[in-house]
Amino acid sequence: MATRIDPFSSQHLEAACRVLADTERGLSGTQIERLLQEIEVADTSPGMIKWKRLFNALADARNQHQIGNHLIMFINRAMNPVNHARDRTTFAWRRDELNVVLAFSDFYVREDGKVGYADKATTLDAARARAGRPEAALGRRVVHAEVLN
Repeated sequence: MATRIDPFSSQHLEAACRVLADTERGLSGTQIERLLQEIEVADTSPGMIKWKRLFNALADARNQHQIGNHLIMFINRAMNPVNHARDRTTFAWRRDELNVVLAFSDFYVREDGKVGYADKATTLDAARARAGRPEAALGRRVVHAEVLN
C-alpha cells in the first residue's frame, strides 16, 4: 500500500501546477491530459488554460480523497527522465522550479525525476539554496556578477 501524503495547500498546489504547465517550458495540453489519465484523475476543466486545468483536476482529487498523493504521482510521471531525453535543459528548469516549490512541503525532485523526502524549508532563500541555486546563498550579499556566472 502506498504511503499517505498529507494534502498540499492550494498555494503549494497552484505553484507546482504553474511550473508543470508553464507556457514556455511546461507540459503541453495533450501531455497533461495523458498524465491525468495515467494517475486516474478526472480532467474537470479541459477548456481552461493549462495551469488552471491541471490545478482544478488535482485540487478536485485532493478534496475528494483528502491526500496529496496525486500531485506526487503526477510529478513522478511528468519528470520521468525518458520524457526529457532530447531536452535536458527543460528537465533541469522544471526540476529546479519544482524543488523551490516542494521545499516548503518536505519534498524534492531527485536526479532520476522521482519525488523524495527532504527537510522542510521555511524561507525562500533556503528553498532556493536547496534547489541548487548558488545565487540564493550569495544573493543578499554584494557579490560581483562574475562570481555568479
